[in-house]
Formats: sequence, structure tokens, C-alpha cells
Amino acid sequence: MVPRPGRLGAGAVGDLGREWQYAGHLSQLDEPGRYVVADVAGRDVLVLVGSDGDLRAFHNVCLHRAGPLVWDREGRCGNLVCRYHGWAYDLEGRLRSARDFGDVDGFDPEAFTLPRFGWRPGEAWCS
Repeated sequence: MVPRPGRLGAGAVGDLGREWQYAGHLSQLDEPGRYVVADVAGRDVLVLVGSDGDLRAFHNVCLHRAGPLVWDREGRCGNLVCRYHGWAYDLEGRLRSARDFGDVDGFDPEAFTLPRFGWRPGEAWCS
């Protein structure tokens, strides 16, 4: 069975309101791989620094079976790996490996990029 991309796509990110939501202090996000998890409207939002130094915000869930990508509320990681089935994403949210799906016909890893929240550049606020 091949998972369908988009199950947690742009529509599932949802509209968290028209106001910016505080996600963390920039001092917590000072180098690639550093992250914080914020509760925004009852959802865990993962805010991290990409390998290029840019801030990104995603739901803290794997696109395969919605397991958490990080378990701590703050920390540092080299990539995002779901503990349940081992799907691994880079710091930009692109699927890099999907254990047991490598040679499945019709499975396109590029179709499984983590949907991003809006971001106010230079500040730790997301929408």
C-alpha cells in the first residue's frame, strides 16, 4: 500500500487564525538543527533552523502515520526521524528516506515534503 501525499497537506495545516502566534525566542534558535515545539491553537508546531540558517515551522508529525518527529520541547537534531516507522526528513522538511518503501512502484519521496506554516522573517512568530 502506497501512502497518498497530501493527507497532511496545505489544507490540514489549517488556518490558525489571522493573528501571528508566538512560537519561541530567537535565542533558542541560534544554529542549524536547533528547534522548539510550541503549542499553537492546540497543535504542536515544530520551529527549527534549517541547514541554510533559515527558520521553518511544521506540524510536529510524520506524514506516514502522524507520529511525532521530535519528542522534546526544545533541542537540536541533524534530521527529523519518526520513531514509529523510521521515515526521515531533512531540516528543510524534504523526505530523505522511507524505510520499507524504497522500491515500491508509484512511491515518490518528493511528494512527501512537510507542509510549512507561514513565518514572519527574523522573528519567532508563525501563522
